[in-house]
Amino acid sequence: MNRIISRQTATLAGLAAVALGLALAAGAALASDNTPLYSTAVGKATYATYCSSCHGVDLRGKGEIAATLASKPTDLTRLAIENEGVFPVERLMKTVDGRDDVAAHGSREMPVWGELFLWPESDTPERRAQVERKIGELVAYIRQAQEPAAKN
Repeated sequence: MNRIISRQTATLAGLAAVALGLALAAGAALASDNTPLYSTAVGKATYATYCSSCHGVDLRGKGEIAATLASKPTDLTRLAIENEGVFPVERLMKTVDGRDDVAAHGSREMPVWGELFLWPESDTPERRAQVERKIGELVAYIRQAQEPAAKN
């Protein structure tokens, strides 16, 4: 009986080691191209706080105040579809941080969300890293919410 338990324990330990090795290898592969890994869970919370009132809880542009706005908010679930199947990461980041003007977001000097996402051109590297992480998490959340392309 002890021999069976020992064999099962050894097998489980071996499987756990293989799983851990694969996870580490995948993480190293993802990190090796210098692409930061962002939390979609944090991005979702950020979205709920700063974006959902206009773009809606479901990201489709029908937030609670959307009807009161001069221009209809973008359906954020269709960004990849409307960009020939490619999710526009850089364009979205520039839209959020104010480098690309969006009239509904306000002027670059005073975006609707204040300085949280404002790209700090002449600020410290630490501040730029904080802004980049916050926007990266938001963009990661929006990216995972994309509608699949229509099948022909």
